[in-house]
Amino acid sequence: MGRLGAMMSEPEDGRKEMRMQQAAPASTLGNSSTRGDDQCGHDQRGDGARDSSVFAATEVPAADFVAAMRANVTPVNLVTTDGVAGRFGLTVSAVSSVSAEPPLILACLNRRSPAVEAISRNGVFCVNALNADQAHIADCFAGRPRDDAQPFDFSCGSWLPGRSGAPELAGAVASLDCTVFARHSAGSHEIFIGRVLSVISRALPPLLYWDRQYGKPHPLIQ
Repeated sequence: MGRLGAMMSEPEDGRKEMRMQQAAPASTLGNSSTRGDDQCGHDQRGDGARDSSVFAATEVPAADFVAAMRANVTPVNLVTTDGVAGRFGLTVSAVSSVSAEPPLILACLNRRSPAVEAISRNGVFCVNALNADQAHIADCFAGRPRDDAQPFDFSCGSWLPGRSGAPELAGAVASLDCTVFARHSAGSHEIFIGRVLSVISRALPPLLYWDRQYGKPHPLIQ
């Protein structure tokens, strides 16, 4: 059984902010005859681009970015792998379909996680979309096990062997078994794109995550 470092990073506090930016006075917007812009702010100099220093000076603080992403509802997924590098699992929220023909899916994993090297060496992984009754499994593979359980311990769930050899979680809303199609680095994460070998899906409510809490869908119109 593999053990991994914690995956989810969150801001130090739970503050939410709503910011309103007041429009600048007309006198600060510049004169079109001297800047080369028209009255709507469009560049008339012919070079098709603004001064790059304008964007360089507006870098978004990491805490603000994380707070904004916490406001988005995401499904909870468990990425698993098995093979020569061992058996590992990690709870992730950054999962997305890429293509239907051929069937491709991507998962983003923090580069500090040992699962990154394991998936690279094993060459396979499985994306398991958790159902609304599997929050305890999500916590376990996020490094926050409940009761006396051990973090990243596969005994918290029941498993089936996927076609690739990666573990498929019994009772998951969906399990997509993959071989590694491509790998890319971006910021603090590694992006694995998987070529889907097999799919299992079930008519169950998915587990959702929003602002440090779990939930499940509720129809607005019955």
